[in-house]
Amino acid sequence: MWTGNENNLYFQFAGSKTVARVSKYEISQIGDKVSFVFMPHKLHFFDSTTEKTI
Repeated sequence: MWTGNENNLYFQFAGSKTVARVSKYEISQIGDKVSFVFMPHKLHFFDSTTEKTI
């Protein structure tokens, strides 16, 4: 059972660890395969060492 308004979706993309914040309605169970589209205006990038915004 999902709780909260949003969930974090962790995945690998181009060899990098990536996190997407998604609606609680978009994921049904851990391990599900999902398709999604990157929306450039909603992307945020961080330095993995300093965690500062790039």
